[in-house]
Amino acid sequence: MKTFRYVDGIKLAVELYVPENGTTPFSVVLACHGIPSGRKTEGDPGYRSLAMKLATAGFLSVIFNFRGAGESGGNLDLAGWCRDLRAVLDLVTEREDVDARRLFLLGFSGGAAVSCQVAAEDRRVAGVVLAACPAELSFLFKREELAQTITRARQIGTIRDDSFPPNPRQWLESLYTVRPETAIACLSGRPVLIIHGTDDELVPVEHAKQLYELAGEPKELLLLEGAGHQLRREERAMSAAMAWLQRQNKNNHKSRECGSMLEKGLRGETKAVVAAGNTAKEVGSGSVAVFATPMLVALMESAAISALRDKLPAGQTTVGTKVEISHTAATPLGMTVTAQAELIEVEGRRLVFNVVAQDEAGLVGEGRHERFIVDMEKFISRAEKRKDYNAWMDS
Repeated sequence: MKTFRYVDGIKLAVELYVPENGTTPFSVVLACHGIPSGRKTEGDPGYRSLAMKLATAGFLSVIFNFRGAGESGGNLDLAGWCRDLRAVLDLVTEREDVDARRLFLLGFSGGAAVSCQVAAEDRRVAGVVLAACPAELSFLFKREELAQTITRARQIGTIRDDSFPPNPRQWLESLYTVRPETAIACLSGRPVLIIHGTDDELVPVEHAKQLYELAGEPKELLLLEGAGHQLRREERAMSAAMAWLQRQNKNNHKSRECGSMLEKGLRGETKAVVAAGNTAKEVGSGSVAVFATPMLVALMESAAISALRDKLPAGQTTVGTKVEISHTAATPLGMTVTAQAELIEVEGRRLVFNVVAQDEAGLVGEGRHERFIVDMEKFISRAEKRKDYNAWMDS
């Protein structure tokens, strides 16, 4: 099904492939192409073939052209590409046959970078596949080669208007605002698969290793020996991506069921007496013998854990993924600090708590704490693989 969407006055060409079989609401995969190279490969079926395979697997699949590419209007602008992707997400979530809680992005090269950037800011995205993704873009678009870059884009057809860009230097700097290396940490708690060829001729494999190191759990890294940059045409990459998407879709559905058993309003409480062992001076976070901030954080996490006691299935636990608190008063030796946590948000496996701590004199600190439900054995197994970090970083 062909349709379109206007973004910034630019018409985007969009195609949706609805599964012929299966029950609604459908999970969704949006495939995001890379920056056009201007080279066409004989016999390449393009993104339509990928979309049809995804639909056959039961996903409502979406392909579209970013501005400056294919059948869409406009000119190459990666900040604009981010707005394009958000608009297509809006279009998809408006459909009644879609499960808006199971939206996945499958990005390639520059489209992977944009997918990472948008997913970091848009909680509608349940998971991301990053294929041949650059960690940043300055090595591809060099300041000293600005004129040549614009000339090449005109030749390829990604810059179409004579008056574009109105400010070349500003346009170049806007490309650098898409930075997966800083965005990927914000995906913590949502699954990420990073796929890269060891012989990628455009984006060095070190970019994938860097992104994997910066990403939070759950995450996976697949390095394909001998594969180049064009991973959409690499069967090993697409088979792995398909299997991962199907697995995450199943896990996401289960986690929704698990999350639905946890109701907002669950409360937990823990206490700690300030003693020499938990002071800032002792733990190294300061030089004063008062309750240490790291210990306050741990106490708040403990309160959140206590709120979930006996609420999770066997084999599951929670891990902390984010803490945002203020420590507003110092508690001296001998006083008792009481931390309380209240579950205020349940989004699949992601849990958000309000946390507050007091001592006998009043408020000590407050804020928000985020935890993520994990399968304990799988989590430990992934953590153990980090021991091999030096081996593949040096490879």
